[in-house]
Amino acid sequence: MKNSLILLISLILFSITLNSCHTKSINDTWHVTKLKLGSNDHESEAIYSDAFLSFYENEFASFFNKNEHNKGMSPLYRTGQWKKTGETLSLTLHGTMIDVKFLIVELTEKWLVLEIKEGPKGTIGTQLKCQRSELYRNSTFDLLSQENNRWRIKPAHKENASEIQHRVAGHVRFLVNYFDMVDKKTQTYFEPAALQTPFRFFSNGIGLATDFEIDNAWVSNFYDEEDASAGAKILAQGLKSMDEYPGDGKNYVKGYYNALQMILEHIEK
Repeated sequence: MKNSLILLISLILFSITLNSCHTKSINDTWHVTKLKLGSNDHESEAIYSDAFLSFYENEFASFFNKNEHNKGMSPLYRTGQWKKTGETLSLTLHGTMIDVKFLIVELTEKWLVLEIKEGPKGTIGTQLKCQRSELYRNSTFDLLSQENNRWRIKPAHKENASEIQHRVAGHVRFLVNYFDMVDKKTQTYFEPAALQTPFRFFSNGIGLATDFEIDNAWVSNFYDEEDASAGAKILAQGLKSMDEYPGDGKNYVKGYYNALQMILEHIEK
């Protein structure tokens, strides 16, 4: 009886330890829901407000802020590295001025509170209150992972026809996976601003924005305007390949998914 009681207590303690390790893991996607700005901070609100920070197992980090689309800023998505040392979290994002060290003020199952302790002088002391978020993922798709966003990471060199085709296909595949995720989650809405796409979505159809090939949100995905124009032609041809829009009654999201899947198949054939 005594041995059984000891075994039971040991199992309970082991379970608590496992749960504690899980709940305090920083490897997750965090939504910045609130900012407490330092007295001289005139930068952080534009950068971090409503942003999503993702920390992956291999110390790869991604940063996403769909609101930057409304400010004419690109790209909306950035990649980088993170490292946790004690209570210090270091974050570096490629191609940006973001190279900061945060103090981890709080880390729980639901919340992460970070305070900037090293970075641009005026931002020191600013706090970010972040909530764990599954808004942009399900069991099969993570909207913010690097693998799903390679199409909008600007290349370091001019690309050939095959590489441009692959980049455009990556964009359409991203949209296919996004609308599949929305449909499976039975969400009652979707977020065009989060997609960085020239496609326009209507109640029973899709189209392309006028002169999208010269829009910064599209051009920023390519090495230069010439490559962006070539990519735009591939996308337009894919749209024209549909003889009939594959709608799905009042399930507009399913219709978008069907149409984009057809476009993707045309681009990849």
